[in-house]
Amino acid sequence: MSSLSDIEREAEEIIKKAKREAEEILRKAREEAESWKNVEISAPLSEEEVRKIEEEFRIKLEKAQENFEKKKQIIEEKYHRHRNEVISKVVELVAGTAQGS
Repeated sequence: MSSLSDIEREAEEIIKKAKREAEEILRKAREEAESWKNVEISAPLSEEEVRKIEEEFRIKLEKAQENFEKKKQIIEEKYHRHRNEVISKVVELVAGTAQGS
């Protein structure tokens, strides 16, 4: 059985990893968007094309943020559930009410 602190550390590491991955996705999207701003184009895009490209990047950015939030929520829910299970088991063991004691 893992200790509560082990579960907490694991949950924290998973959350940190998900956050780093989301930040990396966002950083790359921003870099790509910035690189497009600085590119000199011999045949400029129409306003409609520019809006379409901006919209595509906005959608990608929003999707990355939503995915990060979903992963974070799932991880936090699992963490709290496992933490509560461990706490309940410890309380049962300390109180002498655990099955098989």
